Amino acid sequence: MPKKIILLIIFFLITYSIYSQGELTEESEIFYKDERSTGLQLNTNGWGLNFRRGYYVAPAKKNLWEVGFNKIRHPKEYKISNPYSYTMKRYVYGKLNTCYDIKFGFGRQRNLFHKSGKESVEIRLIYFIGPTLGILKPIYYEIYDTVPYHEKYKPAHQPGLILGRSSFVRGLSEIKINPGIYFKFGISFEHGKYEEQLRAIEIGFETSAYLQKMKIMAVVPNSQFFFTLFLTYRIGKVFHGGHHTKRNKKNKEL
Repeated sequence: MPKKIILLIIFFLITYSIYSQGELTEESEIFYKDERSTGLQLNTNGWGLNFRRGYYVAPAKKNLWEVGFNKIRHPKEYKISNPYSYTMKRYVYGKLNTCYDIKFGFGRQRNLFHKSGKESVEIRLIYFIGPTLGILKPIYYEIYDTVPYHEKYKPAHQPGLILGRSSFVRGLSEIKINPGIYFKFGISFEHGKYEEQLRAIEIGFETSAYLQKMKIMAVVPNSQFFFTLFLTYRIGKVFHGGHHTKRNKKNKEL
């Protein structure tokens, strides 16, 4: 009886050894799919565009680099127009600066659910952190007082005296930079039907903190901290950036 058990154990070890050798010797190269993409982002406080570059570092993990440009709105912005103005240009009463930011982020992507076919969806977790540069461009108004002239907002400028907003180029030489840091977290749903295409919808939140308050409005409080929800539609190209070895479970040479 003991001999039969020993023979069974030996048979099992030999079989397992051959099976394992089959896993080690028969290998197939599975290419990592790196990506470049551009996203149009709608925020609860504005809109933005961003460019992203991704590199696989593991089968389900990718390093990401992102550069983004956003226009930031104050929650108290409301456009009005002077019905007696010959220009009929709409403007935000009491607005001091137009606010933008440029973000430079490093992040990670983790695949939660892989695609099972062309019609399926891949679900990914994404997060970024990095510096941001707040940009404040002064706004000029076209004021009427005997003759039209252009000036920044003052409390004495009543809505009836404002003909509209001046040209965008006014104030470009007075731009101020306010540095800060940002963090982004979201979930991406990639639904491209072809391997070389990237089509994705992303939802999540983004928070930014600046060294100083972003002075957008004159008559209401401004903040140096911003929190926004975002929805992004992303298109791009997927390409082969490297490969790893996948070990099969069967040895076809036996």
